[in-house]
Amino acid sequence: MTNVAPDTTPAPDVAPPSPSPLARFRDAAVAEAGAIGALVRRSPEWAVILFAWLAAGFIPAFWYMGEDHWWIETDSPLFFQPFVPLLCAVIFWQDREKLREAWAQTSRSKRHGSPWLLYIGCVIILVSHLIHVLTVATVGLLVVAAGVIYLAYGWNVLKASRRALLFGLLMIPPPATMVSAAARIIGSQIWKIITIGLQAAGKICSMTPGVGTVNFQISGQVYEIGYSQTAVIVFTGVALLFVAILRRERFGKALILMASGALLATLLSIIVPFLTLLLPVSPLTDSLLKLHPAYLAVVSTLIPVLVIRRLRAWSSTLSQGSRVLNKMGQAAQKATDKALSGGASRMDGSVGRAGRGVNRGFESVMDRIGAAIAKPFKRKNRNRW
Repeated sequence: MTNVAPDTTPAPDVAPPSPSPLARFRDAAVAEAGAIGALVRRSPEWAVILFAWLAAGFIPAFWYMGEDHWWIETDSPLFFQPFVPLLCAVIFWQDREKLREAWAQTSRSKRHGSPWLLYIGCVIILVSHLIHVLTVATVGLLVVAAGVIYLAYGWNVLKASRRALLFGLLMIPPPATMVSAAARIIGSQIWKIITIGLQAAGKICSMTPGVGTVNFQISGQVYEIGYSQTAVIVFTGVALLFVAILRRERFGKALILMASGALLATLLSIIVPFLTLLLPVSPLTDSLLKLHPAYLAVVSTLIPVLVIRRLRAWSSTLSQGSRVLNKMGQAAQKATDKALSGGASRMDGSVGRAGRGVNRGFESVMDRIGAAIAKPFKRKNRNRW
């Protein structure tokens, strides 16, 4: 009987199963809560800072969802306001390496600032709660955020946080009465254009502008539609500004991007209702007329971004083509110089000099054309924000 040696090959190492995203989120939340608790126990003054920050976030949220019900007013141009802190957090996250570098370069004696900026922000929020003005509350929230950063990390980190704070500053909403008046004026003018176009197309229709809605009558059907055109334009401008800041575009290019998006949003606000009202009356017509402005804003945001990306690719292709033409010109010049070298020596080199002058002029023209085409689409490392 043959003896079989036992298998002594070690079993392969089996990696433990990776935790689920929910478990990772729970562990991270527990760790962060423990860190915050340890910070408060070590420095009790942080309890006041955290309370001020939570109060600053709670008061506008209470106005949004408790009293004014702005969260259901989809036609309001300020519907995007609750998402501004989230967008600022995204910009903070993009600048995390710059913030770490600013913190590392700050001396220990300057790593903490004065609390007066935080106190001023708390007073502004208290005043905004008493007078119930959203603009003042938003200013107070930004001042509190800047005060917390300055108190906890010092001036260098606050200076490195300027992009996110600047974006939040640009998003401060104007007074609600001004916004409503602008939305009513812009919306009524756009509906007048739509009415004139439908009448030119042979439709019998009329419109009666109201305070918050417009009553539109066509073919015996009456529609009550909100002034959502301003919301589409504002949504588009904010989204393109956020994209420009994330991509670190130059200020002039950001303005061009926002202007093109606003123009496209205005055209879509006219074309979509116009084509919808040309259709027969149906539930689809009513749904399209009451379409959420965010859908049109997404379309009018994506198109300029894609067009800019395509133009940048075309400019790169044209630049490569100009380099190829330059190489062809150099090769042709070499052949010309070789063929005319004898004659050029007998005529004091006049022909050769003329050929080289033509070549230099050709190269200069092609370089200028390529630079002019590629200049608007080049990115600069310097951040102008």
